[in-house]
Amino acid sequence: MTKFQTGFSRRQFGMGFAAAAGALSMGSTMARAAGGDDFANVVHRVGLAEEQAVITQRIPMCANFIKLNIEPSRFLVNIQDAANRFDKVLIGLREGDPELDILAEGSGEVLEALSAVDAVWPGMRNAVDTIIEKEFVDEAEFNAIARASSALLFMSENVEKRLVSVYGDSTEKLGILISVELAARQEMLTQKMAKEVGNIALGFKAEENRKILAGSIDLYETSLQALLGGVEALTLPPPPEHIKLALLEEKSRWSDLGPIVRGVANGDAPGPLELYSIASQEEALLEAAQHIEHLYVEMGSKG
Repeated sequence: MTKFQTGFSRRQFGMGFAAAAGALSMGSTMARAAGGDDFANVVHRVGLAEEQAVITQRIPMCANFIKLNIEPSRFLVNIQDAANRFDKVLIGLREGDPELDILAEGSGEVLEALSAVDAVWPGMRNAVDTIIEKEFVDEAEFNAIARASSALLFMSENVEKRLVSVYGDSTEKLGILISVELAARQEMLTQKMAKEVGNIALGFKAEENRKILAGSIDLYETSLQALLGGVEALTLPPPPEHIKLALLEEKSRWSDLGPIVRGVANGDAPGPLELYSIASQEEALLEAAQHIEHLYVEMGSKG
């Protein structure tokens, strides 16, 4: 069960991390997060912001599989849970939420980034509500979600970037923030890849989506290897042993799903067998990535 169902709690590789490193190394004394003055709170808020990026890809992925009539009952539940979670976290990041363990946001920069999300999110939310009411996806809702998906991903990642820039601690702790960020981006990519396969199956900009899917696969695999080995130049440390074991479990799950997804990117037609395989395995891969992010957040909570 994913955190979108239970209710608890990315950028291009290299360039995004370099930008984050620059933001965090500008000074060792920075503004502190609205929910407290400890580093654990910063990690928590960044994790919540990154969760929003995951949901921007989870919702269109669910819509695609509903439209394809692949496990529609499950994906109807999942799309509603995801939209409700996005609402809760978006309001919580702005106004505070005791259940999320955060207070109201005090930074004008972060509030500005959240306002950009506020402007686009209702279009996707309304489309989800219509899908739940009708229990199917028609062209109007499909197109509304497709239009909003990329913009909301960019805007949600910008919220996270603003949080890191405003509330980042010293470079001594940069590695933990980067690890949390990268682990959370892996969650987003599991949903994004499944969404892109669905787009191809539906004939929606199929060739364009094959190219995008190939890039998503490369980014996922490169990032997984970076988490396993660390990247000194990006202040990304090698994982401790218990996290390494979890990463190897995620890699094992990907070894089953990856060839199917790569085949679609390379031109294979995603038929019922491939779609059911992806539908049955994407959740387990997402949960594995979520577990790794949780382990890194725990590290951050220890200061």
